[in-house]
Amino acid sequence: MLGASALGAAQPVVDKILSEIVAPLIWLLFAVALIYFLYGAVKYLWNAASSEERDKGRKHMIWAVIGMAIMLSAFGITQFIFSTVTDGGTAEDLNGDTILTPSTIDKGSF
Repeated sequence: MLGASALGAAQPVVDKILSEIVAPLIWLLFAVALIYFLYGAVKYLWNAASSEERDKGRKHMIWAVIGMAIMLSAFGITQFIFSTVTDGGTAEDLNGDTILTPSTIDKGSF
């Protein structure tokens, strides 16, 4: 596994890629999936008389939830990978608490 010393001058570039490109893109796609979910919910509720339209709304909501789960997973995976590579094996969750990674366990820092 690459530590911070192995990356050298590339570490700021990797950090910029994550913070300026990857994270905003994932959050943008999450927002699109949320809007798609709301569209499906409105379609489901406003077409209570038509079972065909309700089914379409339900399918929109299901696919939107799947999309949001994928976006959150992608964000978590990229955060884990980049923080493991750039911080020498430590990663933090959304609260700033350290998450144990294989390299921190090997170092005995848990």
